[in-house]
Amino acid sequence: MKKAIATLLAVVMIATVVNVAVAVATSTPHVKALSPTSLMVTYYPKQVTRGKDFDVTGRLTSGGTGLGNKLVYHAYFDTTDNKWYWDWNFTTSADGSFTETFGINNPGPLTVRYEFWGDGQYAASTSDPITITAT
Repeated sequence: MKKAIATLLAVVMIATVVNVAVAVATSTPHVKALSPTSLMVTYYPKQVTRGKDFDVTGRLTSGGTGLGNKLVYHAYFDTTDNKWYWDWNFTTSADGSFTETFGINNPGPLTVRYEFWGDGQYAASTSDPITITAT
């Protein structure tokens, strides 16, 4: 009888250790949720003079609060291969706003958008595309 109780106790202890090991091995690591963001263009000219600089303004926010000192990327759409390409980047102002000045050298429409690629705290977002025609 002592041997049976000792064996039963050993089996229970082994089972407990195995369950703990399995529980540790299958636990899910803690992943921090990123705060959602919104990137909006607030002003752009629909038509510009070819070779002359103009402004595009916008704002990066999260929960209505501007996100300052964040990298935003200017991307253009290439109609030859139907892909977006990154041209350059810039940093938002303290209130999350930006004003970008550039020009278009070739006549015709140019479609651009702005991208925030996210960081350790905030999720990525992309503005709606805008089309500006140079004449």
